[in-house]
Amino acid sequence: MIDIAAYGAHPDDLELAIGGTIAAHADKGWKVVGIDLTRGEKGSNGTPEIRAREAAAAAEVLGLRQRLNLGLPDLGVKVEDDQLKVVVESIRKLRPRLILAPYWFSHHPDHENAGSLLRKAFFISGLKNFVTKSPPYRAERIYYYALPQQVSPSFIVDISDYFSQKMEAIEKYESQFNREGKAFPTNINSRNFRQRIESGSMYWGRQAGTTYGEPFYSSRVPVVKDLFWGNREDE
Repeated sequence: MIDIAAYGAHPDDLELAIGGTIAAHADKGWKVVGIDLTRGEKGSNGTPEIRAREAAAAAEVLGLRQRLNLGLPDLGVKVEDDQLKVVVESIRKLRPRLILAPYWFSHHPDHENAGSLLRKAFFISGLKNFVTKSPPYRAERIYYYALPQQVSPSFIVDISDYFSQKMEAIEKYESQFNREGKAFPTNINSRNFRQRIESGSMYWGRQAGTTYGEPFYSSRVPVVKDLFWGNREDE
């Protein structure tokens, strides 16, 4: 059993959206596993093999206990039974207390569908008659990250002490963020992309009265520095 299962649609999604949150919780002793749904094989830069090496290097920087890839099709993430079974089995096998998933509204269809897929898998994983190799199990809660600004977050995690670690992990994805003009030009390898990451983190930090922050959506409405409220007495 682990504490947090953090799911992303592609290698580098976790680092970009919640790298600070992952680093903060790993540093405090929580067992965090990162799960990429796809290998990012349709991306304009890099190869699945290169991106897998970069993901492993970034995982080490963030302190992930493990980095997994479920091999779903890039640009083909869908809420359908075959993919649902793969995701449900991963939840049942890992048995996390908490799941982190992309918010189900996004400009990228894989991010949007990944959020809906995880939302459904979170519920279905606890049902006895939805059969996979592992027995039924339901996590305590699920939080969604990478909110569009028009949606108010339920809480913001203070990542001020971990922002540099987040950026170090992002820099491991050389194939994606190369600024030397050798890569196919994309939104994420533009000159001002690093600045946009920092300004976004500062924007959310200001909402919580701190330097850097990462927003999450939940049915609950706390503002916390630790997703488990810093209490390990029940361990």
